[in-house]
Amino acid sequence: MAGKAPRRGRDGLNLPVNDRKVFIEALTNPRPANDRLRDTVRRYRQATGV
Repeated sequence: MAGKAPRRGRDGLNLPVNDRKVFIEALTNPRPANDRLRDTVRRYRQATGV
């Protein structure tokens, strides 16, 4: 589906079957945070005071 934006319907996103499976898998089984993400969150919190 490279180059095509997902269509938005009244009920949400309309994705091809494979993209839908990948999306749901990512939501239900997220990868653990890596060092780069942890560093980014740390810098964001320092910059925003959160």
